[in-house]
Amino acid sequence: MEKPVIHHDTDIDLLLQMLDHVTDLVFLMGVHNDQFVYRFINKKARQILGLSDATLGQSILEVHTPEKAEPLHQAYERVVQLAEPLVFRQQVRTPRGMFTGESKLTPLYNKNQLVTHVLGIVQDISTLKLSEEASELNRQRYKSLFDFHPDGIIAYDLKGRLIDGNLAASTISGYPFQDASERGFKNFILEEYKDITRKSFARCIQNSESVQYETAIYHKAGHIIYLTVVNIPINVNGKTVGVYEVFKDISRERELSMVLQEKNNDLQTLWNTAINPIFQLKLDGSMARVNPAFCQLFEYTENEIQDTMNQIIPEHLHGEMEALQKRLDKMEPIESYETQRVTKSGKLLDILASYTPVYNEHGEPTAIHVVYNNITKLKNIQRELDQSREKYKVITEHAFDVIKVFNRNGRADYLSPSIKLLLGHEPSECIGKRFTQFIHPEDHSVVQKNLQLLLSTRKHCTMDLRMKHIEGHYIWMEVVASPVIERGRVINIITISRDISERYSIQEALKKMAYYDHLSGLPNRRAFDDRLQELLDNEEHSPSLALLLADGNQFKRINDTYGHDAGDAVIVEMADRLTKSVRQDDLVARLGGDEIGILLEDIHTTEQITSVIDRIIEHFKEPFVYKEQTIAIEIALGIALYPQDAQDKKALFIAADNALYASKKNSTTSFTYFEELLPKKKQ
Repeated sequence: MEKPVIHHDTDIDLLLQMLDHVTDLVFLMGVHNDQFVYRFINKKARQILGLSDATLGQSILEVHTPEKAEPLHQAYERVVQLAEPLVFRQQVRTPRGMFTGESKLTPLYNKNQLVTHVLGIVQDISTLKLSEEASELNRQRYKSLFDFHPDGIIAYDLKGRLIDGNLAASTISGYPFQDASERGFKNFILEEYKDITRKSFARCIQNSESVQYETAIYHKAGHIIYLTVVNIPINVNGKTVGVYEVFKDISRERELSMVLQEKNNDLQTLWNTAINPIFQLKLDGSMARVNPAFCQLFEYTENEIQDTMNQIIPEHLHGEMEALQKRLDKMEPIESYETQRVTKSGKLLDILASYTPVYNEHGEPTAIHVVYNNITKLKNIQRELDQSREKYKVITEHAFDVIKVFNRNGRADYLSPSIKLLLGHEPSECIGKRFTQFIHPEDHSVVQKNLQLLLSTRKHCTMDLRMKHIEGHYIWMEVVASPVIERGRVINIITISRDISERYSIQEALKKMAYYDHLSGLPNRRAFDDRLQELLDNEEHSPSLALLLADGNQFKRINDTYGHDAGDAVIVEMADRLTKSVRQDDLVARLGGDEIGILLEDIHTTEQITSVIDRIIEHFKEPFVYKEQTIAIEIALGIALYPQDAQDKKALFIAADNALYASKKNSTTSFTYFEELLPKKKQ
């Protein structure tokens, strides 16, 4: 390469005139022995660095502080020693702030091939550096969302080869990423689901659209798990280069659905209060009944929609309904079936439908249970977000969950549109608000504890919290909080929240069915036995407790005279009167038939028992009126004390039952202590 040679001073003058007007920073340094002297500084360099004509003629070591001058002086020395250009980056503080530049130092020679000058040209790359930092921040956010998303996420190339997967994918399937990569994740799919899996993958690539379906795989432990899957195209510069597969384990949900079908009558409240439209189809395809949410969404009364459901089927989907009916005729369960329906006023809705056959105790099909999820707003949101260019938003904006980004001060910087769907809040109205503003006050301590742990360990955490709906009520949500780390520091916290209120409702309903009597609303025998055994096993329980067994006198006569409905009403009335007679912490439970047990804890004196018995006698003086008929209710009470009368549960029940038998010899309300049955000790 030919060396740049300066023949005359006019060459330098001409060069400097040209360089004085360029937008880069330009310096011409004279080489004198081992010093480098400023000979020329262009206008741009003077403006940026705050230099003046007074700098000319001075060396680098004279102009700058030692910590700044030393590396710069060494760079110029290297150019002279190696006799070749040098490129390096440097960041300095200027009167205008921090300046990042890329410097190129070029040696200039005289006719004797000696380096007499060094030309330094510095390009301002401050904006480039900010762009690089912003790009790295987006990459970190995407990585955090990908790695810590509670759903499994797998990335495939166009040939279906696995190229990446998150921790949740391994946790759900049981297969480490290396195993799945070598064997091919799709090899774990059940044979009957392989066809829909292949078709969904191909459709996602061909149409560049999201495809949702369900599948099932063999877990590494050998059992089968069922998954709901969304295939999302990975688009780069308008071209599909791969597919994201986002999935979650729905095995537990399927199991709970089967339990719900068996307990349909006991969950009538859920039917009436469900947010989603729910209805039942007869086996001939006509409508059996609909819930209030259905009437509200489709604007029909139950009578208007009773005979047929054709009113809500758009004309262009009548052919599709014929194919759907054939599947339903085979009692085939259909999960997450995406379709459209029309309201009475003509509004077209996007619907996610699930069809579940209902069987009686003989295993015979009786109806089809249908749940609609109005996803119109969600579908509109998805269509708007298809143009997003950030790769991580492909996952974020397609999720049904609420995704939020908070800064270190706990204020929201971003909220996904799904917050409107789940909690009723407009995302724009929530920007800048604190995380705890959405949380139930009783859950604040849970949030504080987990977020402190997240900031200290820099690991994600999972919390069950109650979040406030815009209408004032609270919804149970599962919240996964993950840190976004930059330069070793947590700069943001991403939370992913999903609605788990149905899970809580199911658990509470099942718990109530297991421990409460359906007729009286009292705890049942199981709950009563568990509480009594718990007190007896606790060495720190109160000095004494009392077991009271209550039984209706002449209950059979009431059933025979007034009917079994009246007998049931009497049991409910007995339960109510006994509950009003005891203390707040005492336990009243229906043990079977008309027998009711009462457990008095923390008994120190007989007066405490006497006070309860007096209130019971007083409450049962008033006759019971049923359908304009007056029915006298008389009860017998048997009382046994622990540990005075018995030292274990079985013996305590026997003692109280003996005392109850003695009381039942009276036709009026009466009570007997077990100790009264014991022989009197001789004085």
